[in-house]
Amino acid sequence: MGEALFGKIDDALFRVSTPFGGGFGRSRQELCGVLPGAAMIIGLLYGRTEPEESSLAAYAVTAAYRERFLEQFGHTICDDLRERAGYGTDENPCLDLSGEAAALLIDVLSEAPAIIVQAEANR
Repeated sequence: MGEALFGKIDDALFRVSTPFGGGFGRSRQELCGVLPGAAMIIGLLYGRTEPEESSLAAYAVTAAYRERFLEQFGHTICDDLRERAGYGTDENPCLDLSGEAAALLIDVLSEAPAIIVQAEANR
C-alpha cells in the first residue's frame, strides 16, 4: 500500500516495520502489526517534520483508523484476531486481514481532511 501512495519505499522502512508482524515479534500477544503499519503511513502523510509543529492531524487520523479497525474487526490484539475473529486459519494468516485493513485505511485517508477539521474544532 505504501508504494501505491509514495512510490518506491526505502528498504529501511521495511526493515523498521518487520518486528511488528505477528503481534510484535510473533508473540501474538500484542497489537496487530497492521495498526502500527497504518500509523506509519499516516505519519508519512500527516506527521510533523519539526518538533514545534502540531501532531494533531496525525493523532486524529490514526485514532480514527484505530476506531474503525476495532469496529470492523472486533479486536486489535493479534491472537484475538487470529483465534476469536477467525483470521489465521489458512497458510498465510495475515493476508486477508491485511487486505481488508488496507482498504479500510484508504477509506479513512479519503476522510482525513474532515477528520482533521473536526479534531481542530474540538481542540
